[in-house]
Amino acid sequence: MECVKYCVVYDNNTSSLEMGMRGNHSHEDEEGGDDGDDDGDDNTQDHGPDLVPGPAVVCGRLLTHLTRDPVHILRGGYERFTALYHFFRTQKIIWMPQELDAFQPYPIEIIPGKVFLGNLSQACNPTIHKDLKIKAHVNISMASTPL
Repeated sequence: MECVKYCVVYDNNTSSLEMGMRGNHSHEDEEGGDDGDDDGDDNTQDHGPDLVPGPAVVCGRLLTHLTRDPVHILRGGYERFTALYHFFRTQKIIWMPQELDAFQPYPIEIIPGKVFLGNLSQACNPTIHKDLKIKAHVNISMASTPL
């Protein structure tokens, strides 16, 4: 990962970047042990669901530990990302440095789907307008431009 600037990890549908739920597990009581007789009271042994990190979080932590580079987890996973940003979908896995240099960044999303912060070239790009469904611009700068 020597030429990677950002590493983003995702799974199919990461809904939380914290802990997820693992099914209910019945644990034996540490004081009483399992003496083989069943008194029919299974509810006292059930401590509820275990909290575990999702696969994207586990992978992100591992990569951070191994590389010492920052790793970002994509909230919502691939499903949510492609629903919101279908125009960024690609089957390409490996990018050449020249391709990455030619990639035009999109404006920063301040309020999802509503307010974006960009520069003049992004404001003049009709592809970005179409992809993000931008209908109006507010120019906040020291210089006057013909927008």
